[in-house]
Amino acid sequence: MKTSPELILLVEDDPNDILLFEKALCTKNFPIELVVAQDGEKAIAYFSENKGGECHQIPDLVLLDLKLPLKSGFEVLEWIKNHPKYAMIPVIILSSSNQKKDLQAAYALGANSYLVKPTGFSELNKLIEALGGYWFYHNQIYKNS
Repeated sequence: MKTSPELILLVEDDPNDILLFEKALCTKNFPIELVVAQDGEKAIAYFSENKGGECHQIPDLVLLDLKLPLKSGFEVLEWIKNHPKYAMIPVIILSSSNQKKDLQAAYALGANSYLVKPTGFSELNKLIEALGGYWFYHNQIYKNS
């Protein structure tokens, strides 16, 4: 049984969204370690083992924005899902886009879920609570079976 906290890789370029997410996460009692990549290239580099002498833990979950600098969220998603070592990692799109074409493209590339970013802190808190409750409940059942 895994005793370390769940590792979430948050791929988000907006510093305000990162700060809000971190604050909302702090209000919950979930055993989470959060790592942030602020652009698509950094997200892919995170997965590249021994890059610069570092070996990173594989995330349990990726929360991925679509509109990122250097490489888009679509490119990151495609890279993760086409890499045999990482393809099974759940990737949840967390984007401000509510366009049907973005939703369809994300699912076509293998996204596990698509959530539109809430506009306020209270809504973000509710989203994290729902996501955390669902994620940890189902993840622990899977990990303990």
